[in-house]
Order: sequence, then structure tokens, then C-alpha cells
Amino acid sequence: MPAAMRPALPTRPVAAFLVVASMLLVGCGSSDSSGRCSGRLGSTVLDGTIVPQGANWHFAANRTEMALLLRYVNSVLRIEARFDLPEEASPAGTYPLPASGNAAGRILSWEVKSPSQRPALVSGELVLDDFGDRLTGSFVMEQSDGSRLSCDFDLRRDETLEGS
Repeated sequence: MPAAMRPALPTRPVAAFLVVASMLLVGCGSSDSSGRCSGRLGSTVLDGTIVPQGANWHFAANRTEMALLLRYVNSVLRIEARFDLPEEASPAGTYPLPASGNAAGRILSWEVKSPSQRPALVSGELVLDDFGDRLTGSFVMEQSDGSRLSCDFDLRRDETLEGS
């Protein structure tokens, strides 16, 4: 075929860029979770990152609830939460944490699983910023002894846990 009739092929730099961009796009939804905590929960000092593969979110109860699993500082801090998802609304917003661990508004449960020895939660809030394949946000907890903990997260969705 004469050179004038051959289709133009991308140059090497363009081809390399397309390969790298494709690889990045394929991995976007599956990368590990990230986040950080700092402060105290009673006498336990927490200053460190989220457990990248041990923290996630997923749909529960036929997509009417969302479950969050948060693990920070080598699982020294572990929280499990359930959140109500009405069909007509995005979960983005600021929500008070239930002091008793029971339901409060759209937060159906907020359970600090570890550390086991800790003062009672007196106030706190959960902020959900973005919702899609990833869930971003933060939370602050203040305990009865005056200790305070502040954490943020960018959670991956774990579809293997959907419905549980």
C-alpha cells in the first residue's frame, strides 16, 4: 500500500501515554482505601493511617443501607457503621454520631469495636463528601474524658460484601 494511503499510526510518545492512561483508568475503582486518624480515644493515642485493604464500604439490605468498615493504625481503631440510604437522596452531608451506638437520624449504628477500653462518646459527627465507587468523608469523636479523635477516609467499594 502506498504511504499516502496508509492510516497514520500514533507516535511512540502518544502510544505510551495511551497505554499508561488506560492502566490508570482500569485501576481507578479498585485501588486501596486511604485515610488518616489523629488524636486520642481515652488513653489510646492514635496517629496513623487507615488499613488500606481492611477498610471499605458496601451496599447492605437490598441497597437501602450502606455499611462502612473503618480500620486505622494497624486495626487498633476499628469501627463498623450502618447508614440509611433513602432512594431519592445522596448520602452526602453532615450527621451527628449516636452517643449510645444506636440509631440517630440516618446513622443506623456506629460501633467502635476496638479499642475495647475507652470512655463514652459524648459527641461527634460524620461528614460524607462524595459517593460513587468510592466514599470520601471524615468524622470527629469527643469522649467523656475530654479525649478527641479526628479521622478522614477515602474508601473503596467492596462488592463482594454487597447485601450483607
